[in-house]
Amino acid sequence: MLRLRGDAETFQGAAELCAGTRPSERLLGADVLAQLGVAGDRPFLERSLPILRRMAERESDPILLCGVVFALGHLADERAFPEVVRLAGHDSEDVRHAVACALGSVLPEGHTEGRSALIRLTQDTDDETRDWATAGLAGLEDDNAVIREALYARLGDPCLTIAMEGARGLALRGDRRGLDGVRRYLAEPHDDEDRYTRGLVLETAEELGDTRLLQRLNA
Repeated sequence: MLRLRGDAETFQGAAELCAGTRPSERLLGADVLAQLGVAGDRPFLERSLPILRRMAERESDPILLCGVVFALGHLADERAFPEVVRLAGHDSEDVRHAVACALGSVLPEGHTEGRSALIRLTQDTDDETRDWATAGLAGLEDDNAVIREALYARLGDPCLTIAMEGARGLALRGDRRGLDGVRRYLAEPHDDEDRYTRGLVLETAEELGDTRLLQRLNA
């Protein structure tokens, strides 16, 4: 409700919370600034961004850092890239998960360091981190052999959804190896009620124009 208000009074209150003495106050402040005025044109982005960037540099509590990184991802401004990418190797899997979610939103196009960090996160031990990182890598405008090989490597991921994120990323780049993911989906037991994963599979087959596999999927 505070985010939807989007007025100067709410911004001032959230900014004061971000400077509070208790971590819970600072977390609440970051959560409000993350999407303040989201129903409009985000009028406080320019004033919120430096507050959250400073917090990303200074805070050490993993829970608080997660909130700040998620907030920077919601602001989706490339100026926050240095603070987000710096945390890509954090000891906390929760913080790495937040970075995986946010990095694609702040990553400057063609930025080698950022792509490398995202690729490393696609190999993380945490399933959710790998999932979001693979989805983020798949959605980049960039296309080169390194990105394609990183996406192809995920086709063998223990998590079927992550494998399909990789397949979709390959398909969006016209790489027919993405169909290996579709074949895996058809060959392995899967949850027919998982519409998200099924949607990834259908998009992959459609992007690569494989009518035979589409017929099997729709049978």
